[in-house]
Amino acid sequence: ANMDDVMIEKKYEGRIEIIPVKSLGDVLEHALIGKGKESLIEKMQRISDIMPKGIIKNPTAH
Repeated sequence: ANMDDVMIEKKYEGRIEIIPVKSLGDVLEHALIGKGKESLIEKMQRISDIMPKGIIKNPTAH
């Protein structure tokens, strides 16, 4: 996780919780709520399992 890269304004400190994650699955686990959460995460995992690996070697954010 890149917790040292997270920058928030002082007025928001203590008002939000920043949760370090390693994967999109971790993001979904923490971000989603409701009765369809587990089903959606399972579907996303199945899709991920069949996708070719290594297509994007070094993803970057812009």
